[in-house]
Amino acid sequence: MSTSDIKQVNWLKILGYAVLTHIILIALSFLTVFIYSLIELGHPESFYESFAMKSAPYVSAVGGFIFMYWFVTRLAKEKKINPYIIGLGLPLLYEIIDLIMLAMMQTDWGEILDVVLISAGMKFLGAMIASYRISKLQDVKWG
Repeated sequence: MSTSDIKQVNWLKILGYAVLTHIILIALSFLTVFIYSLIELGHPESFYESFAMKSAPYVSAVGGFIFMYWFVTRLAKEKKINPYIIGLGLPLLYEIIDLIMLAMMQTDWGEILDVVLISAGMKFLGAMIASYRISKLQDVKWG
């Protein structure tokens, strides 16, 4: 991985994909609650809000894994850039945005730290699996 690889990366595009991932995962959380509300009819709004708070981390972890894998694969195939740069950069930018959003919401970190770490780990795992796969297809070495 050379410094020329890092300069060739379109960081604005990667930032766009990080924001897009946030939008998709939030939409998936809404969709999950909507589907649940069709199954569990007639409950007060607080019941569905409680479900949303419980299900959102799982939706984020699973959906984040899938979309990080897909987006890193897509971005890494566009150019002959070391895919590990994209595989580390995309989830890192995503997590920076996520932490800023959580801080703005005055989050109780002690209450959600384990969930945030697991969710972040799933996103990095999806991105790194995609990076590894693309590196084998392009015969790119880590260093």
